[in-house]
Amino acid sequence: MKRNQLLAVLAGLLLLGMWTLSQDRADSNASSSHATWTVFLVLLPVGLGAMALRNLHWAAMACVIYGTVGFALDVATAVQIITKDTDLFPSLMMSGISGFLNFLLIVLGGQAFLDGFQAPLPPRSRPPNPPPPASR
Repeated sequence: MKRNQLLAVLAGLLLLGMWTLSQDRADSNASSSHATWTVFLVLLPVGLGAMALRNLHWAAMACVIYGTVGFALDVATAVQIITKDTDLFPSLMMSGISGFLNFLLIVLGGQAFLDGFQAPLPPRSRPPNPPPPASR
């Protein structure tokens, strides 16, 4: 399993999610939506990372599903940012970084999942024994 690469991307998404939550907490006091986003942006990457550390084969497909949902949210956010006339660059940059990390999660998780179905290579044949010294 491409565990180290998956863990690095999940760590990046976790850091980005914690930063987003800290920025959101300063802006509003909506506790129910904040709890939902905490689960999606912090707890799910931690859980997926823990499953990837245990080398669970289906954890790679769970990473693909999580990355797909996150990527769709990033695209929707980017479209909303572009259509609004607000501060464009910082929000669009964060959405782009998150979208890139989610895309990497989809690609690496898919590779790790498909690599798990490959049969191990057969053992190599041993080289032939040299002829005995008496036959020379």
